[in-house]
Amino acid sequence: MTQYAVVEAATGRIVSGWGRPDPEGYDGPPDWQPFPHDGLIYRTWQGRLLLGDQPSPTAELLWLDQPVWVDALSLAALKSRKNAQINQWRAAANQSTFPFAGKLIDCDALSRSDIDAVANHIGLFGAFPDGFPMAWKTADNDYVLLPDVDAFKAMYRAMTAQGTANFDRSEGLKVALGNATDAAEVAAIAW
Repeated sequence: MTQYAVVEAATGRIVSGWGRPDPEGYDGPPDWQPFPHDGLIYRTWQGRLLLGDQPSPTAELLWLDQPVWVDALSLAALKSRKNAQINQWRAAANQSTFPFAGKLIDCDALSRSDIDAVANHIGLFGAFPDGFPMAWKTADNDYVLLPDVDAFKAMYRAMTAQGTANFDRSEGLKVALGNATDAAEVAAIAW
């Protein structure tokens, strides 16, 4: 089976592809041949053209010695999109969990609201709120004991440390993003 890519000669953009069984003894066409339409050529390809595997809405399939998906956005636009993605990754990390006392503590919006409410009460009154259970429920539905305000403050410090680590990681990714010189380097940046 010979596969063909129909390519815009000027841009290298692959506009379609097809394959057909080869008759016995068929050597195939040369690497490129004019196509019946102006400005188009076809290239032979031994692999399967994956025209439906577009990695992003702005990517184009180009012929660069072989079929390659290339994002058509400018480098500045790719960097802007990746910067927003880094911010989303950091927000998701901040809304997940943090380690404390050998357990993971939830830090989603509801949990963070509860943690901050207790912290504010301690800040205003110097003690736990009335009825505080002297423990905190963990992500795996266990509990860590908080026998005194200092233990709660240690938990709060752990949450703050995780937030700082998430910030530092996002800033490191943004430095790598600033140094990226092409679309492949931008795409390689991941949380």
